[in-house]
Amino acid sequence: MAAGGGNSYSFRDIVADMSDIFANLGKVLYTLNPDLDDKVDKLYQDLKEVKEKGGTVHIISREGRSGHVGASLGLRFLHFGLDVSYLGDSIIKRILEDAICFCYSGSGGTGDTVSNANTAKDAGAKLKIFTSYVDSPLARLANSPIDIFILPGGLKMGTWEYIPSQIGIKTVPQDARYNKHFEEITGPLQKIRNTFYLGGGFESIATVFNEMLISEIGRRFEVTQEQAAYKHIRDKLKT
Repeated sequence: MAAGGGNSYSFRDIVADMSDIFANLGKVLYTLNPDLDDKVDKLYQDLKEVKEKGGTVHIISREGRSGHVGASLGLRFLHFGLDVSYLGDSIIKRILEDAICFCYSGSGGTGDTVSNANTAKDAGAKLKIFTSYVDSPLARLANSPIDIFILPGGLKMGTWEYIPSQIGIKTVPQDARYNKHFEEITGPLQKIRNTFYLGGGFESIATVFNEMLISEIGRRFEVTQEQAAYKHIRDKLKT
């Protein structure tokens, strides 16, 4: 039953559907991103290189829900000793070739996000793309498919079809594992689209996925919970 489906669709039904979505999220993520482990490893290696060279991490996202998702990731990166800048703040750092940019857009077609990402790419920065559509303008800016994280739930734009774009029929080579498991996630993908209002599934799932990234990157950087908590408290005391 779609969100707003009438009196027969209760709040209890919404809770049940969203609980089911997140219970199946792992299968969905690995089906949409069969090489997800490699993508995360590459992301960590790029962050490590930026940190060692004194480069910067930039968050590129439109103001609003996606912007808050990106900003929250940037705040957490500060705990790992990374130099973070959020595009849209009054005071930002210049994007240079030693930078890495995290770009968020559920549709992959948000004008200012695509434009800013393109400018960053021209400056030589590395892009990490988070979107629902592999054939979107934002995803096409990636230097490699390994830099694209496909997260379900973004609003459909233009002529892109939700499920065909999600699995990359036109742009991503298929392998046996991809084809084998896709049929199993068709239902969850439809439920994500139908349960959340106005593409809200993308931001919700991106927030959870960011927490997965933070846990993995923090582990690799060997930042303990206590160290992160101390940095968090110290930052609050400075404000």
